[in-house]
Amino acid sequence: MKYEEEHIKYLLKCEKAIIDPPQKDYKKDRGHYKKNFKMESIDDKYLFRGFIRYNQKFIELLCWP
Repeated sequence: MKYEEEHIKYLLKCEKAIIDPPQKDYKKDRGHYKKNFKMESIDDKYLFRGFIRYNQKFIELLCWP
């Protein structure tokens, strides 16, 4: 499937619901800690995989606006 820029923008912006939430605890994996989760677009057309990761040695704090 060829993805056009407009379609990619739609996928990024479309409203999503978490259908499989992240685990409570992080799992250690090759030098980082991770959590995975699944989301689905509100219109039920698309399935997404999300993740949360942070490095075991370099912990970076993020500030959201």
